[in-house]
Amino acid sequence: MGIKRSLFEQKIKLLLRQVRATVQRHISIIILAVLFLVTAILPSTAHMVTGNLLAQASLNAENLVEQGKALYEAEKFNDAVKILQQAAAAFAGSGDKLGQAMTLSNLSLAYQQLGLWKEAEGAIAQSLNLLQNLERSQERAGILAQTLDVQGRLHLTRGQTENALNSWQQAADIYKKLGDRVKLVRNHINCAQALQVLGFYNRAENILDEVKQTLQNIPDASVRVEGFRSLGDVLRLLGKLRESEEILKESLKVAKSLRSNQVISEVLVSLGKTARAQKNPQAALNFFQQAAALSPPINTRIELLLNRFSLLLETQQFRAATDLLPQTQSEINKLPPSRMAVYARINLAQNLARLKKEIKNHSNKDTNNINTPSWLDIAQLLAPAVQQAKSLQDKRAESYATGTLGSLYEQTEQLSHAFDLTEKALFTTQAIDAPDITYQWQWQLGRLLKQKGDIKGAIAAYQVAFRTLQSLRSDLVAINPDIQFSFTESVEPVYRELVDLQLQSKGNLETTSQNLTQARDVIESLKLAELNNFFRSACLEPIVKLDEVLSQVISY
Repeated sequence: MGIKRSLFEQKIKLLLRQVRATVQRHISIIILAVLFLVTAILPSTAHMVTGNLLAQASLNAENLVEQGKALYEAEKFNDAVKILQQAAAAFAGSGDKLGQAMTLSNLSLAYQQLGLWKEAEGAIAQSLNLLQNLERSQERAGILAQTLDVQGRLHLTRGQTENALNSWQQAADIYKKLGDRVKLVRNHINCAQALQVLGFYNRAENILDEVKQTLQNIPDASVRVEGFRSLGDVLRLLGKLRESEEILKESLKVAKSLRSNQVISEVLVSLGKTARAQKNPQAALNFFQQAAALSPPINTRIELLLNRFSLLLETQQFRAATDLLPQTQSEINKLPPSRMAVYARINLAQNLARLKKEIKNHSNKDTNNINTPSWLDIAQLLAPAVQQAKSLQDKRAESYATGTLGSLYEQTEQLSHAFDLTEKALFTTQAIDAPDITYQWQWQLGRLLKQKGDIKGAIAAYQVAFRTLQSLRSDLVAINPDIQFSFTESVEPVYRELVDLQLQSKGNLETTSQNLTQARDVIESLKLAELNNFFRSACLEPIVKLDEVLSQVISY
């Protein structure tokens, strides 16, 4: 019995071992099958996951580009730079080199607005380098033309007019091949401005005539109205006022056919500016009032109000100007922080300071009852502009606001505060290349030193301002007309006051002789600058010094 039981147990153990072996063998087969399936599926799955991630990265980059464009249009340039930098990195990460090149081009524009020229040049160079190494396609060609347009703008801003013209001409060739007449029109307008600065009037005229003919043949009315308005604005900048008026009236005619109050109001503003340049203030006011009646967007409303306010001062309608002040201040206070908000406050503060001077100079029974803001009120209007510019990290706007605040303290003879703010404005311009505003603070510093009785220091400051103006030359023509004063108010006095200081300066015979020579050179430069301003071009250069002429006459 025990033996049988033992044999039975052995059979059971053997059977269990066989079952265990069979199960293990089946499990191994199942595992191998699973591994085979996973091995077969994994590459395509990995590829699909990678593709989804890249697509998502590209989509995120495109969203960032749209955010950057919105910030740029809102004039929040520093924020736009940060977002566009992220977008460029996202495109690079996804391998989308076309998207990266396009974004770098937009990034350069934002850098240019901030006066960060080295960074702007770097972004353009990187964009062009990427595009050169890509296969030719229509999309690549379009982005290349856009990048060349941006490069041309950078060259012109830096005073490299011939380089600007070369970039724009390359872009024009591409637009012609693509058949993009709209962008070609804008490109030609830029080329005409560059040619005019170089003194090539006939070529500039020919290009502008071509632009006019092209616009006539474009069926899209919205494109025509924008093109005509841009052309009219450029013609005004070039001093071709009659042509500007004709083109802008054509733009107005097309705008009315669109029945868009916003578009019509923008054209009316341009017409008002041209009428003002034609020394026809009443016509200008009429255009501005017509535009205001159309309830335009806030940016256009503020532009209108500021133009009307300064024009009323110009025509000595002081009471009407003060009546307009509450509405102007109210509209400016509605603006979110932006460069436009900063410049609007600067513009109004400058005109209020001018209002106080004008009323003082024209003091009579008609002006005695006009209530003008105090100097403190004007300073309090301007102070937020400085803070806004700082919060935007916009060095150009910050310098302009700080220096203007310094000029208010100068006018109230608070010299210590004026010095401090003027030096801060100058220090801020060191971070950017902005000679068109730098010379104003150098000149302001010279005036302050003169008030302190430091004639030697004043002459040194004036000479620096004079050299800065000399370096500008042709660029004076292209200074933003929305924030510049007239030549007689903002440029001519630098020359004349420097001559006056040099003639006042006392010293030994040698020093006096040097001062007289320098004064004569400054007068020659002033006459040249006056001619350039009259012709709206820096086409004239000094050919020979006065002493060279005299020596030739004497020897003869």
